[in-house]
Amino acid sequence: MFGIMRLVNLAHGDLIVMGAYLILVLVTLLGLSPFIAALIAMPVMFAFGYLLQKFLLNRTLGDDILPPLLVTFGLSIALQNALLEGFSADSQRLPTNALTTASLDVGPDHSGCHAVADLWLCCIGDCWAEPVVLPDRAWPRLSCHIR
Repeated sequence: MFGIMRLVNLAHGDLIVMGAYLILVLVTLLGLSPFIAALIAMPVMFAFGYLLQKFLLNRTLGDDILPPLLVTFGLSIALQNALLEGFSADSQRLPTNALTTASLDVGPDHSGCHAVADLWLCCIGDCWAEPVVLPDRAWPRLSCHIR
């Protein structure tokens, strides 16, 4: 990543966690669906990342790798401590309500047919993907010989 962006971002994981906590806040305080909260959190986090890049990270870019590395390391520590103070070290969980037991009917339910259908789909997927993933000269054919 350093060769293309000239930046090693050690805070990317903390920014992802911050986005997850933003979704948690939107769901718990506003009572939104987790999917709607994710749709709201995406542009918010994009804007935060853009502003972070424009006003903080671009000032550290240069020939040396050390300044952006130190800035993103410090940002990582600051974000971790801010999230720890704001949300505690206890594990958090999204209230999913009806989403926990929701299901989707794909077709008529015939007991015992799901395992057979899954096996059939896996075999078809294997026959289709094997020539692409495993060329003739790399590995011997494992399961299908359809040409």
